[in-house]
Amino acid sequence: MTLSPLSLECFELEGAVPPPPSRDFTKGFEAGLAQASEALAAQKLTDLTAIQAVLSDMQFGYTEARLQLLEQIRPLLTQVAETVLPAVLKDTFAQHLSDTIYQTIDATMPDAVSLSVAPSTIEEIRTALPALAVVADADLDPGQAIITRPDTRTMIDTPALLDALNAALQGLDPLQRTQSHG
Repeated sequence: MTLSPLSLECFELEGAVPPPPSRDFTKGFEAGLAQASEALAAQKLTDLTAIQAVLSDMQFGYTEARLQLLEQIRPLLTQVAETVLPAVLKDTFAQHLSDTIYQTIDATMPDAVSLSVAPSTIEEIRTALPALAVVADADLDPGQAIITRPDTRTMIDTPALLDALNAALQGLDPLQRTQSHG
């Protein structure tokens, strides 16, 4: 058996230009494009509205969760601010003062440093720092001290530190917060 090539009839028109689409086809095609564009625009608007609603719900949920959390920890923050911090500062004032002084003075010149403290804390400070000249200053409150060296004076003010910490803790109060972006 021999194979012979299969010849098929050619239906192409050589050099012929296809006829232009009919007026009805063009009109229907343009109407279909316009309808599809309108449908896409409507779907886009619907999708954007849904996304905006979800983001709004997420923001509302975050704000509500934050407020609830702050309300639950408010008693703890109040106790820390009113009880724990003042007690810690009072108990550690002499040690903090000692650390600050020994960081700033030369070991060979302790006589050149004087320390002014509130009259109510003078005995505690003299016990903690026997090598320094400690004097009472009626203008100072407990928790305040002035370290005087020949060239500088340094004030340690733990009540101001406590006030700053209290202000920072109170700054967590959602009723006192504002949004600058509206």
